[in-house]
Amino acid sequence: MSSGTSWCYRRPLRRQRQRVDDVRLCTEGETQKRSLGIGDQLGINTIYPSGPPPPVNNAPEVAIPSPADGATYGSGASVSFTGSATDTEDSDLTASIVWTSDLDGALGTGGNGSADLSDGVHTITASVTDSGGKSGSDSVSITVGDPPAVATTVGMTGITYATDGGRNRDKNLLITVTLADNLGGLPDGASISIDLYRNGSLDARGTGTTGSDGSVTFNRSRARRGDYTTVVTDVTAAGLTWDGVTPPNSFTK
Repeated sequence: MSSGTSWCYRRPLRRQRQRVDDVRLCTEGETQKRSLGIGDQLGINTIYPSGPPPPVNNAPEVAIPSPADGATYGSGASVSFTGSATDTEDSDLTASIVWTSDLDGALGTGGNGSADLSDGVHTITASVTDSGGKSGSDSVSITVGDPPAVATTVGMTGITYATDGGRNRDKNLLITVTLADNLGGLPDGASISIDLYRNGSLDARGTGTTGSDGSVTFNRSRARRGDYTTVVTDVTAAGLTWDGVTPPNSFTK
């Protein structure tokens, strides 16, 4: 309301103390009218604000039915996405969903889609923004990639012989047994027990522990001349099962 606007109020006529130019006397039964000052206008605007309050804008609600949180997929698998988005003001916003991966970036738009994702743990996010600028989102975590292979068995890759000591370096007989797991790993700290035969008869027994190269060497000191063979009688390796096989071997001293 601008300065100078008249305001009429009903009250009995009586002597007015206002200045004559500020008051218009009304006829009997008529309202009196006076000009409003700035302070009057501010008070009225406070009590009766101009225009209706702005409408409330609620954020959209987004849901991801698929993929499930924590799901796993093999390397190279196509991962499908399904989402929905609703909004109080704009109703169905599913077609406006934007899909992203924290590893691979943008994946597509809409309520359905699919993508070939890189190996790793992905946070998949579906987000949407309504006409009022409010945004909503939902996220799930999935893992893509084949799990690492786990070794389960262990066996001998070879049994070799050598001599050492004495004038001709043939006094002692050295028997080296080497292990490997089914993935080619070399078990460190595995226990190996053997029986050593000479000319078909048991000559010695021993137990040793493999090093980082997966092997252990037994020393038959002062070994006599003859034909030797080794039979592995036991292998104990953490998390592995021995296949029970002793490879063919022999040595003549």
